[in-house]
Amino acid sequence: MGSVTPLHNGDLTDERKPRASVIEACEELLEMAKSGEIVGLICAYTVHDKTSGRMATGAMYNSTIGDLERIKLQVLFSEL
Repeated sequence: MGSVTPLHNGDLTDERKPRASVIEACEELLEMAKSGEIVGLICAYTVHDKTSGRMATGAMYNSTIGDLERIKLQVLFSEL
């Protein structure tokens, strides 16, 4: 895990506090995976203690890597 420097919505605390938007996104991905719509996943996440993590699983294509680069630029240069 790495150290996190807040870019947007930087109200990180060590407190474990569920965020509705994160739960909704995870639930949406889970439903898509259960239906077979999603067959691969690359994920980066921020942890409550100001660390970060990542995971990758399943099928990966060039377009998957391209989307990863696009979201990276969106996070760096605009507000989500």
